Parts: sequence; structure tokens; C-alpha cells
Amino acid sequence: MKVVQFSSVFNHHSLEFADEMYKCCNGDYFFVETVAEEEQRRKLGYHPYERPYVIKMYENDEKKALAEKLAMDADVMIAGVFPRSLLKKRLKAGKVTFLCQERMFKEKSGIIGKIRAFRFCIKNYSKYAGKNLFLLSIGRYSAADYHSIGFFKKSSFLWAYYPLSCKTQYEELARKKNSTIIELLFVGRLILWKHPDFAVKATEELLLSGYNVHLSVIGNGEMLEELESYVKEKGLEKHISFLGAMPPEKIQPIMEKANIYVFTSNRKEGWGAVLSEAMGTGCAVVASSSAGASVTLIKDEKNGFIYHNDSFDEFKEKLLRLVKDRKLAENFGENAYITMHNEFCATVAAERFTKVCGQILSGNGITEYKSGPMSIIK
Repeated sequence: MKVVQFSSVFNHHSLEFADEMYKCCNGDYFFVETVAEEEQRRKLGYHPYERPYVIKMYENDEKKALAEKLAMDADVMIAGVFPRSLLKKRLKAGKVTFLCQERMFKEKSGIIGKIRAFRFCIKNYSKYAGKNLFLLSIGRYSAADYHSIGFFKKSSFLWAYYPLSCKTQYEELARKKNSTIIELLFVGRLILWKHPDFAVKATEELLLSGYNVHLSVIGNGEMLEELESYVKEKGLEKHISFLGAMPPEKIQPIMEKANIYVFTSNRKEGWGAVLSEAMGTGCAVVASSSAGASVTLIKDEKNGFIYHNDSFDEFKEKLLRLVKDRKLAENFGENAYITMHNEFCATVAAERFTKVCGQILSGNGITEYKSGPMSIIK
């Protein structure tokens, strides 16, 4: 079985799944990179990964032609970021194709927005419904958005991003997290819809209540100056550290020592791979229900807390519960680690994906997984 995956940049969020697919397909897997890495990310220390199966179609005409050929020849195509003309040709040929999409409606959508989306889907997908076109729904909200306008109701599979997994055993992580100070962590761009202010202000309130906590903030953005000024004004410099932007390999050691990770993005966060990374390093998490990854990865009160409606009060209350009850935080962290290493991981995703694709190609019934990657969203 030959599989080709079209996506934007081949990076640490793509690498582990791609490597597993290459193994599962016995070398007959290709990743077509459609966009060059942004210079800004290179300056932050992000580096390109070299793999024999990666084709950078933007580099020259020869690689572009090879990518176009694979788009038609492959038995299965995963379509993330792709030239729409190639997708149209493939769908006309009736070949097995999976759209790999985050949610459509990252802003609250009124009737006009839904009509536009409906017209787009009618034009591009309606004639291929039931003809080997499927949705890999990155988070549950992607499928919900499509279902709300009548598309992919019987052909949506749950999907995720699979960032590099933590290789440290949980017992070692537990030792690293065993500190008298409760370490809180926020990672992301410091912009309004990611709500880094929630983390800062909740930490302030915890400190005023006498709790021994420290917050590390990793990232840059338009709110940095405002937040730094607030922390200085309140005299909290020893308790809240702004560490700037970092490449992934420098973030993981900090995550491994963190007790609680706060994930405060609103619905504009289509997924949020950093939540996967935090859970995979055994952090207890307090996460917004609005972000795509939260309701997919977290079973509320089992492997993390979810708060609703972007409510600061609920966020603060659930964070306080974890700070007050370290045993609960440890249990959440261990369960989060198990979730990411036993279910939402690249190995499981690649094995399930290739199995389901083989069943589709052979005309056999599809395995209906109850949860995790490739479970059917109805």
C-alpha cells in the first residue's frame, strides 16, 4: 500500500507519525512538504528534519512533478495543506482520500458563515460523498463543524497531531516533579486569545493565599510587555518568570519538572499540540473546553480538568484544587502520561490508520475503535 501525505511544513509535530508510517508501509510512504519553513521559526532554533521520504515540492520542477504524480498514483492520500487542483483530480478518479482538517469555525459562526462553508463543500466535496472521501478530524470540533452543515456525517475519523513523545519513564518524571515549590507552566504565543493573563493573574491569587507556587511563561508576543509590567508592579518577579520563545528540545526539560500545565486558549486554537506534549510529560492539566485538543485528550477529572466558556473563575477554581491536593495532581499527571503513551501516540495512530486503509481498499468492514485515533465520530 502506497500512502502520500500532503502537509505544510515537516517538523517535530509531523516527524514521529511519519516515521511510523514509513515503517508500516515498508518504505512506501511519502510526505510532501508544500510550504517552506518560516524564517522566524528558524531563528527560534527550529531546524529542518531530513528523511528519505520527504519531498519538498516547492524547491524545483522535478520535485513538484514527483509530488503531482504521487497524488494520483498513491493508494491513499492524506490531504492537509495541498494544491486543490491535485485533490480534485484524485477525487474524480475515486481514489481513497482523507481530508486532514482542524475545525472550520474558529470564530463563532452565524448563518452567513455557515452558508459560505456549505457552498464551498457543495462545490468541492458533495459529488464525492460515499466515494472514498473521508475526514480525519483533528479534534472533535472539526467533525462537529462539518456535521453541522451536513458533511462527513458517516465518514469522520478522530485524529490528532502527534508531536515528539517524551522518552522519560513516568517514575523518573515523578521524581523530577517532587519539589517543595509547585511549578506551573504556560507555553505559547503571548496573544489575547491564548489568555496568558489567566495564568499570571491566577498565580498572583494563589501567592496571595499563601501557596508556594512558581509560574514559568515560555513564549513571546504582543502581550509580553504588558504582562511583564504587571508582574513588576505587583512585585512578583521571583514567582513568575518570562523565559521567552524556545525551540522544542529546550522546552521539554522544563515541562518534565512542571507539576501543572495551564492551557487557556479559546476556540481559535484548532488543536494545541503543546497540550499533547504537557500530558505526555506527566503534567496535570487545567484546560479550556474551547480549544480543540482539550475535549479530545482529556477525560474531565480523570486525566485533567476542563473548564468551560473561557471562564476565569472556573479556571482559577480548578487550578486551586490541584494546588491544594498534590496527590490529585499526581494522579492526573500519571493518567495523562498513560493517555499519551498508550493511545494518542504516533505508533497507535499509524497502526490503526494503515489497518483501516487496508480494510477500505479490500472492501472489508472497517474496525470500529471505541476511542482514540481512527475512532468513528458520528
